[in-house]
Amino acid sequence: MTISEDISVPEKILINFKVKREDWNSFQLEDGSILKAKFVLINVLGKSSGKGFEGSLQSQNVLGVFAPADLRGKPSEPYTKEELVKSVVDDDVDVKSVISQPWNEYELDTGLLLKIKSMPLHIARTNKYDREGMPVYLVDTTAVVKGKMLKKPKTRTP
Repeated sequence: MTISEDISVPEKILINFKVKREDWNSFQLEDGSILKAKFVLINVLGKSSGKGFEGSLQSQNVLGVFAPADLRGKPSEPYTKEELVKSVVDDDVDVKSVISQPWNEYELDTGLLLKIKSMPLHIARTNKYDREGMPVYLVDTTAVVKGKMLKKPKTRTP
């Protein structure tokens, strides 16, 4: 491909949505900590394609940890992302049990109900601590997404 080559990108539109449910997921980790995660939908970008949904989601995961006293430490000085990655002390912290993992629900203006659930794939504990002394974890997640068309409300005639 040369620089002068034209690259066409399908035009996407911003699809408005209402948050119907956006709850925290909680996981008991094997090291005794509780990991809380929230999937937050920011934008839905789609294109008109008839039935269904063709597009992409822009989102952010919000994470928090509550650790037992023996895993807490002195708050760390500021660090870079590279330093954080190099500070892993337990590279494979498993989820011991799921405390709660509800589906988040978003109603799109197109009539589609998106249900999304965040799932941790890989969890690593570092030797860094947040300002409350909780250990900092590196968490890779994925989102499970399913959708269904909502029935349009019938209009009443006078």
